Formats: sequence, C-alpha cells, structure tokens
Amino acid sequence: AAQIPDDEVVRAAMRIALESISGLESPPSRSNRNDTEVMRKYISMCPFVHEDSPAMAAALQGLGDAPELHVDGDVSPRNSSPPRDVAFLPKPPSPARRRRGRFLRLPTFPQWVVTTFKFVMLETPLMLLLLSYFAICWTHHMGCNNFQVCHVGDPVDVVASFLFCHLLDTSLHDEYWSRHLDALEWTNDRHHDESTYYRRTCANADDALSTSTPSDLFIDSNATAQDAYDHQLKHGMTIFRHVLSDDVATNLRNFVVHKNHIMEDHEAIFVIANKNRYSFGLGTEEPSVRDAMMELANHQQLKSSLEHILGPDPALIEMTAITSTEGAKPQWWHDDVVSRASPMRFGRNFGPSYSLFVMLQDTTKDMGATTGCPGTHFCADGPMDKWCDQHGFQIVNEEEIWGKGDCMLMNMNTWHRGAAHKGGDDRVMLILTFVPKPRSVAETRQMSQGITFSLRWDMWGHTLEDLAHADTRMQQPWATLRALGLYKLKDASWGVDWITGSCHRLASGDNGYNDEALDKVLKKGGLYYVPSFLQHDLSDTEGWQEYYYFTLLNCEAFMKELVIGSWIGYVVLNVLGLLGGYLSRMWRRQVPPVNLQKPRPRPLRSFGFTLFRVGIMAAVSYGLYAWGLYHVDNTEWAREIKANRLHANPFGYKEEDLYLGPTTLPHRMDVLFETRYKSEYLRMYNDFVNAHPGNRPYVQSIEELGPSYQGYSEPFKAATAEWIRSNTDGRFLYQNVGGHWIVLDPKDTLERIHKDLRQHSDRMTYWMVRHADYAINELRYGKLRATAMGQVDSYEFLQDLKSKLLRQNVTEVYAHNLITNPYEQSTELLVVPQKRSLRMYSPIQSVESKTPLFVSSRSGYSNPPVSAKEEPKRGAWIQEGDIVEGRIKEKGKVFWYEGRILHFSSSAFAKIQFEMDGDERRVRPSGLRRYKKAKVGEKVDYWDGSKYIAAKIFKVHKNGAYGIKYADESGGMKMLTVPRAMVRRA
Repeated sequence: AAQIPDDEVVRAAMRIALESISGLESPPSRSNRNDTEVMRKYISMCPFVHEDSPAMAAALQGLGDAPELHVDGDVSPRNSSPPRDVAFLPKPPSPARRRRGRFLRLPTFPQWVVTTFKFVMLETPLMLLLLSYFAICWTHHMGCNNFQVCHVGDPVDVVASFLFCHLLDTSLHDEYWSRHLDALEWTNDRHHDESTYYRRTCANADDALSTSTPSDLFIDSNATAQDAYDHQLKHGMTIFRHVLSDDVATNLRNFVVHKNHIMEDHEAIFVIANKNRYSFGLGTEEPSVRDAMMELANHQQLKSSLEHILGPDPALIEMTAITSTEGAKPQWWHDDVVSRASPMRFGRNFGPSYSLFVMLQDTTKDMGATTGCPGTHFCADGPMDKWCDQHGFQIVNEEEIWGKGDCMLMNMNTWHRGAAHKGGDDRVMLILTFVPKPRSVAETRQMSQGITFSLRWDMWGHTLEDLAHADTRMQQPWATLRALGLYKLKDASWGVDWITGSCHRLASGDNGYNDEALDKVLKKGGLYYVPSFLQHDLSDTEGWQEYYYFTLLNCEAFMKELVIGSWIGYVVLNVLGLLGGYLSRMWRRQVPPVNLQKPRPRPLRSFGFTLFRVGIMAAVSYGLYAWGLYHVDNTEWAREIKANRLHANPFGYKEEDLYLGPTTLPHRMDVLFETRYKSEYLRMYNDFVNAHPGNRPYVQSIEELGPSYQGYSEPFKAATAEWIRSNTDGRFLYQNVGGHWIVLDPKDTLERIHKDLRQHSDRMTYWMVRHADYAINELRYGKLRATAMGQVDSYEFLQDLKSKLLRQNVTEVYAHNLITNPYEQSTELLVVPQKRSLRMYSPIQSVESKTPLFVSSRSGYSNPPVSAKEEPKRGAWIQEGDIVEGRIKEKGKVFWYEGRILHFSSSAFAKIQFEMDGDERRVRPSGLRRYKKAKVGEKVDYWDGSKYIAAKIFKVHKNGAYGIKYADESGGMKMLTVPRAMVRRA
C-alpha cells in the first residue's frame, strides 16, 4: 500500500464499497455518520473480498489517510455516482448471509495454475484421443489386424494391438496386409506344386525306424557339431549329456513345482492327456529360469550343434515346462508339426523346428520317460501309431534313466509321446523350441503349422544368443520392446516377434486362430477390450481375418467421430467462455487488482493461445503418425512385400528341364536326384534327400568310389558307373523344374552318376560345385530371381562354371597345365591351382561285400551281369501313362474305377482320367493300384447309361471285354458283353 498513490488507494476503496452496496439485500438506513465511516463499514461487510486480503488492508488504510472523501462520477459500475448527501449506516448482515457470502467467494489462482489445470484436464485427454485415433489408423496401415494376444488379458495387449499390427486405407490394405496374408496362405494348389520331397508313406518299422536301442540316441560329450548333425539327420533325436548342472536344474524344478500349485487358469497351456499334467509359459524375470537359460545357451557342444543344424543364432518360439505327476495316462502318438505344412515335404516354404527336452531330475521309465520312434521324421503318412506301439521305446541311457540335466534335441516331425507316470517323483521337463532366424530379404519360409507355440507373449522375438545373455537382453523393458518388434539392443538379432508369429498363425488358421478358438472368444463376448457395439457380426463364411479387419474399421470410424466431436466441443467451450467474459465486463465493471501495474487479462489473447496449443498438439500427433507411416513404408519388410518376395512362391522361375521322362511316385528304395534344395541357409535340409533310404547306399558308394574315379581309364570309369546303376535296388528319379519326379532312362542315369563321381573325386571340386549350386539357387529363389541378372547373365555363367567343374576336376586341370602351353590351351578348361599329385587307386571293392567289382581279362574289363529289377511290391513303380484303378468313395462305399494316369504332382497326388466318362480327378497314392483283370465269378457293378446294376462276370474276353449277367427288372437273368470301362469293382 505504501507504493500506491493515495488517490488511487481511495478510488480502489470506493469501488470496493460500491460493489458492497450493490450486493446488499435492502437499502440501509441513514445514520449520523460521516461518509468515511460509512464507507469503512461497507468495506468490512463486503462479501466478495476477504477480510484478511491485501486489497482490504490497502482500502482501509487509504480511507484512514484520506482527509476528505470525494466520489467522482466514474467510480460507479454504471458510471453514475451516488448523491453526496446519502450517508447512512448499513444493517449488519445475518450470520447465515455472512456464511453464504464466504461460501460464494471464488478463490483466486495464478494464471499459470489455471493454464496448467486446463491443459491437464482438457487438452491432454484430447491429445491422447487424437493419438489413439492415429494409432488405429497406423494399425490399419500396417496390416495384421491382430487384436488377440494368446487370450492372456494383459493390459499391454491393447496397446500392442492398436500400435503394431498393419493397414491405413483400402489402397494400403491391398498394398501390404492383403498381399502378405495371400502369400502366407497355404492353398491346395501350392500344396501340390511346391513340394521339395514327397509324401512318403511308412507302412511298417522297417520303412523308417532308424534304431531299436535307446542308448544309440545318446552322443558322447566329445562329439563334434558335425557328428551331432549326422546323428540328427539319421535319427531325428539326439541327446546331449549334462547340459544343465545339478544345482541349476534343481532350482528350476523347485520353481516349476511351486508354480504348478499357484498357477491361474489363464496361465495354463494345454497338453495332450492333460489330467495330472501341467504346463505354463516361463519368463526370465524368475532367477532360476534365467540361470537355466544362460547355462543352456552357453553349452558349447549344444550351441555349435544347434547352429550347424539350424543356422546361426536360431530364433526361440517356445519356452515352457511340463510336469507329469503320478496317475498321468500315456499320450497318443503324435508329431508336433503337421506334415502337410512342414519342411519335411516343403523345405522352401516352412522352416524346420527343433525342440529341446531337458530333464530336471533323474527320470526312470515308471516316472514317464518320453517314448520315441527315431527315424520317423521322414514319414508323412502311414499307420504310425500302430507300429510305434510295437517298436517305439522309452528313452533312457545304459543305466535305465534319463539323467538330470540331459537334453534331447528332437526334430518336431519325429513321432513321440509322453509315457504314463506309474509312480515316483513328479517328472518335470523344460522345453525350448527353435526355428531358423528369419532372413532379411527373400524369406520364403514361414513357421511350420501344428506347433502349440507355448511361449509367453513378452518372450517372443528372442534368439539363442539372447538366452546366453538373459540377465540383460531378456529383462524388462527390453523383452517387451523386442516382442513387439520395436527395439533390440545393439549386438542382438531379431528373432520371430510376436506380431509376425501371430500373423503366420492367423493366415493359416493355426493353433489359437482356428475356428474353434474363434467360437470360444465369441462365446465369452468377443474381444474384452473392444465394446460390443464396435465388434463385427460374423457370418457363417467369415473367420478371424474378417472379424479383426471389420472390427478395426468399426473402431477407426468410431474414433474418428469421437475425435472430431471432442475437438469441436472443446473449441465451442472456449468460444463460449470468451463471449461470457465480454458479456460479464459489459454488465458489471471488474474491480481492478491492488497491483495496478499488472495488465488486465485479455480473453481474446487467451483464446488465441488456446488455439495455438491445440494446433501444436494436432501437429505433433500427426507428425508422429506420419513418421510411423514413413518408417513402415521404408522398412525391409515393406520393400519385400512390394517386390512380392516375402513368403511368396519360391518356384516362380522359368527354366528348361535338363531331363525328360514320365512322372511317377517315388518309393523308399528309389534314388532321388533333387533340384529344390542346395541353398546355404537351408543347412541340414540340404542333405535331407541324401538320408532317403534309397539314397543312403548310393551316396555311400559315390563317397567311397569318387576319390579313385579320376585315376581310372575311360572304360573303367564307364564300368564303375554301370556297376552303381545296376546294383541299385530302386529306380533313378530326377526332380524336374515343376518339382515332379520323373524316371530317368539308363543313359541319363549314367550321366548323373558320372557327375557325382567327378564331384566327389577331391574335396576342392566337391565344395566348389556345392557352392556353385548355392549361388545358382540364390539366383533362382533369392533377391535377384526376378531380374535379368538372376535369370540370364549370372545364372548362365554359374551353370557354365559348374559344367566345367564336372567335366574336369581341379586336379586334372592342374595336370593339364603342367604339360600344355598355357597360351595355347582350350578355353573350355577351368584353371584353378591345385598343389596335389595324382594318385592311382587299386581296383575298387564292393561297399558291402568288399569283393572285387571288376575282373581283369585279356579283353579288358568285363561288366557284372545286370540284375533284373522288380517292383518291391505291386504298384510301387506306377508312373505316368499306366493303366490303373482309382479308388472313389461314394455314399459311404468305396469303388475302384479304371483310368489312365495323366500326371503325378510334386506332392505325389496322381491325376487320373477315368475311362468311363473321361472325368479327371486327383487321387492319393493310397487310392491307386495297378489294373488287374477281373476273374470269372467276380461281382461287379455295370453302368447301363443311367445307373449302376449289380452283375457277375461269367467270361473274360481276350480284348479285355467282360461277359456279365445280371437280373433285369422282370426278374430274369440277362447276359451282356460290355467294355471293361463300363464296370466298376467294389
């Protein structure tokens, strides 16, 4: 108050007094008091100014210092002064009025407090609403539509679903999501045309079982990665000893047993024969789990073997524990992936998956040691459960136990089952599953179908190397960021993140995303975090993809309306506040603050700042949205989809067939020359066909005879190749460009044998030819497959390089250079330095009998007699053009119709043209048999042109026609000669 001029203080006191007078209920009566005293009384009674406020103190002090009060005309709120002769004493207000007046007083706050309150309570929710809308648009842009997260119900599921799926509008939907899911969809046409092996039927244990001795599955602690590779290729089951120490295994077992008792329903994972069996997903926040992961991933023998089989740093897709307690029943025989969608038959469409079974205690047979059928990872069909019951065995070592910390690496195509728990301690087993790390470009393989994917959602995206550093890389928040595909540490590699894995399962209708799972979700009310009015009403023909997509569109439309309405309402409220301020000032003059140096508030400027903040928030939100779109559009993932390389048909290249011949169905004893493997990233599956039963003795002969091949004379080379051809029990089949298996004639067979012998003549030639195949197939199936470089220039160069390597091995070229003028040598020769002397080998011996293969005579070498090859069983060597009978099921009955095989697909389905009506159908191999003439007295069905009539054959003519007799409508017997095509057999 001392800093304010006296006249200003007096004027402020007068304004306060006038405001007090205007607030009284009734005019006060006049009293013998001077104007200053009356004014002081009014000021003290003012209901709008606190009695302890600085303004009240300044006003009272100013009245005491003023000698005489002069009321000017501009102090009234309405610019009118009260008459000077009006001086009176007011009536004191009642206590109730004073209390009401105190209650009605509005607190005064600094401007920054009001602005902050406005920003937090109004503008921040609006910004979050806008960001949510843009997040849904980004979800729409990227294209996965994956709202579901394993039905666990974590709050972050909602955020992940809104932020990291895929799409933007119809054009971008067609650009990314639709094209990607179409590429992932496994159709019947792709199933028939993209096979790399064939649908192999294992009819008995002799067809597949690789051993009947459990101890053969254990490898020595000093075995190399190559030893484990060969062992796994043969058996499909390989056991490493002492992978986990006793203390680590015990600690993890104690945690699992404890968790089994406190586990909630949503944490449980289904297992076959789940009564008295328990399973749940593990996480590395538990110290015992973290220690086990680090010890397992740092086990040098296991780690090197895994990487040799699957490739560097394989990706993790399962991490769980299964406990079997006393009373658990045996499971049924099963493989963990379905052969129809696995690398066993489709090595370039589906990545291999290998599980680690780690026992956490010494396990006996009575405790339920796992039962296995080694060697069945080659079997796609057959009565597996029957002969596995007879020949399968529980896996134990020489001491009849599966030791604590021992780990079995199992190909998930191998048939196995959990055995019954008859007594003893609980059997607790740690299970991890690995697949190859996804390639950054031209990745055509997706995850195999049928896997349970027993992995917590926040553990996706990790690799074997991450397990080795579980104490850092797999801790929060890095684990969640990795699972969502957002961020990885500098030295880490991307595995299969949760979004990618869910998209694979969604496109194929795999576990968790099939119709049964959808029905369960809908019965529970649908997606729990999406209001029911936004969820799409499914029709009978729609599934997960339509449900997610149209629900997302509903959410996007609703959020758009909500955002627009909210922001319009916010602006309208600010406009109304602005108008209210102006009307208030027009109706009643505002009492100025005591600090008259402070500028008066300006509503228009405040409204402008509000609009500025709103614009900034909208710009930031849209900027984040635009940056997200730009980031997505420029990722390798987006470029791969635009180039039609990601999970696309790998066999789209055009090439002329090297050999021609009739297509056929392979048999287990045939020798197969494949053309669809031989890529470095396929790892063990490059040798998958070489482990085929018919290829094993052939490969053994080539490996033993190859080193001596180049030392032979030309007649002896020819004799060597002829001996290999004639002493093979099966046929020689070649896989053509379409993936079909064709029968090679003897000349083409000998040419192939000579090439294989030349390739195995020395190690340098072998590896140069193999890496030439790697480079050729990278052009066929890799990033350059749709370019001129991939289809013409480099491809032709590499083919020419390979042919020169196989015409003359490296050693022969080097010897030629020693005796020939290098300036006059033929350009057909490939010059590669090789400091190795030529060696002549003694006459070759039989691989099995070790007897001389060739007998020397004066006339030279004499070939052994060619064995007459016969079918292993009737119909085993059916091929294109043969007359067969195809099995057709009609009205619950099975009939056999005569037809001719037009073609065998790469998946071994036969396309048959039936003689009766010319109809063409695909028939499974099990529905084929060679045609055999019917016998006299056999019952058949005769087609009279409109229906089948039961008949009986009484004569078989030389031209193939049948004499039949049947009962006509009158009941009499009628005899007729009909073509055999008009007859079907039951």
